[in-house]
Amino acid sequence: MAVEQVKTGIEDVPILFEDDYLLAVNKPAGLLIHANPSDSEKLNPPPNLEDFVKAEIAKSATLLHRLDRETSGLVLFAKRRESAAAMTQAFERRLIRKAYLAVVDGRWRNEWNRVESFLERGPEGRMLSRSEGPGKKALTTFRLLKAHDECSWIEAILKTGRTHQIRVHCASLGCPIVGDRIYGKASAALSEAGRQLESSVGQALHAYRVDFQHPITKAQLRLHAPLASVWSTYLKRFEAEPLLQKLFPEGDRST
Repeated sequence: MAVEQVKTGIEDVPILFEDDYLLAVNKPAGLLIHANPSDSEKLNPPPNLEDFVKAEIAKSATLLHRLDRETSGLVLFAKRRESAAAMTQAFERRLIRKAYLAVVDGRWRNEWNRVESFLERGPEGRMLSRSEGPGKKALTTFRLLKAHDECSWIEAILKTGRTHQIRVHCASLGCPIVGDRIYGKASAALSEAGRQLESSVGQALHAYRVDFQHPITKAQLRLHAPLASVWSTYLKRFEAEPLLQKLFPEGDRST
């Protein structure tokens, strides 16, 4: 289906998939996923994706999962009660596979293909990773895609859905995500490649693919969210086009 463009007041938000039951959009980095409770008291609260979708695309839309504000990528909504209930159950049963692309500062090791820890909230809202409880069990699988200079492209697949999970796991290995203002390095401490990427895209974490069974038609779906155009200079500089050809369908790599 053709990708439509709709306006948020921040930048275009592509509609990646839509039928009578589901909607998938490509959230830009910097856009809140939903309103914060305190925003109702503000004269000019910041825009958020959930309110926009309900106002401009599907009034009955139900947000099915979250992305951090600075993370870009694919977000799913349900448009009917029956699809919302079925998708919520699928998320709870971990039947929906979410894959992310990230660029980390440092040399990622091939043996770091599985990271399991316990996450709990620490001072100032930061999540802490521990080898043993207390905390909630968190499991992420990783795949090294490409190393270039002092940065590494990786794929991360969530096996659990804890707050800041991918970001914390990368930082715990000494390879924080480029541009991560909470768990990452200060700009001055980044490699030259990392500084170049941060200046272009900010936090280099993108939810690029979701695999699941359609709750009503039972069709197996694989949806992709192309990288935003702000990545283009970095992609050319670090010769990433062959990598993207493997990860994305033809013509579906960048917007």
